[in-house]
Amino acid sequence: MGRIRLINACKRALDFKIYNFKTIQNILENNLDSIDEDKDLNQDLPEHQNIRGKNYYE
Repeated sequence: MGRIRLINACKRALDFKIYNFKTIQNILENNLDSIDEDKDLNQDLPEHQNIRGKNYYE
């Protein structure tokens, strides 16, 4: 399990182009290696009068 976490932490650091030990350590300490970023990309915007949405730009 530790090896997989380290690999995921390194992948996450590479996505942000941050290449140092302290960053990897922080990712592991805060369990950020287990967060799936793809889930965040598919969230819908909340309904609000100031949000125009994709149809506004067509």
